[in-house]
Amino acid sequence: MAKRFIIFIVTAIISLYFLNITGCGGDLLAPNGSGVIRGRIVDSLTATGIKNAAITTIPQTTYTVSDGEGNYYISGITDGSYQVIAKAPGYYTKTGNIIVFRDTSVINMAMLFTNVYIFDLRILSQYFNLNSLCAMNMYTGTVMSVFTSLYDIKLSMDSTRTNYCVVSGNLAGDYSGGFETKFSDALPNPFTGGYVFSKAEFDTLNKYYAGHDELLPSDFPNDRTPYFSNDNKSFNVFAFWLKGRNFSPPTYGMIFLQDSYNMADTLKLVVDVKINRNGLNLFYGNQ
Repeated sequence: MAKRFIIFIVTAIISLYFLNITGCGGDLLAPNGSGVIRGRIVDSLTATGIKNAAITTIPQTTYTVSDGEGNYYISGITDGSYQVIAKAPGYYTKTGNIIVFRDTSVINMAMLFTNVYIFDLRILSQYFNLNSLCAMNMYTGTVMSVFTSLYDIKLSMDSTRTNYCVVSGNLAGDYSGGFETKFSDALPNPFTGGYVFSKAEFDTLNKYYAGHDELLPSDFPNDRTPYFSNDNKSFNVFAFWLKGRNFSPPTYGMIFLQDSYNMADTLKLVVDVKINRNGLNLFYGNQ
């Protein structure tokens, strides 16, 4: 009986030893939450790294950006499946899927450059003096005064000072030193058939439905948008061409008159703008 008991103890010890060295008992596995997602973000045509690409995941982990070579690294990942999302100005958003299990998982992504730039929530102010931020450089998305000549549009008003419009920079009253900008008529909403847009509808509007893919000078017949009042918000979208810039290829864009309000007896116009610097009728690239 004693001999059988000794054999049992020895067998148990040997079994535990082999469980430990093989990891079957889980003792040698890295703890959950020690996973890593890393990779490199590159331009799809040149294969060069894209700097400062914003990297997020679903489910959410730590937000990070790529370094000067396009490399990124996210640690502290728990086990599971993840969608990795890369965003960079001028590029289509890129997504990829990966499974993490207590180890380093690599996902490299190549992004397509579209030259689409989006400038959200720019606020133009009613003109009172040379310091009024009533103008905008549509190429860079910078709101500015008319003190310089680098603007493409200006918030203008009629003689009653109750109706407003967005006017070409070269027609901005006494300070018409800006660049010429040509506008389309109000664009129809392809989602509703009307002319009023929500912000979500503008954000997903990807082209100027002009009846042809390549935009023409005749698609931009106007020097200004129609007048509107603060009591009658337009919520309209207009395509535009930065004609006075003489860019080759040309720069086209869309402007959404998102909202207007009064602050200290000054009208404020909130606009969203997106442009394509590559002469393409494409305006949905880097959301």
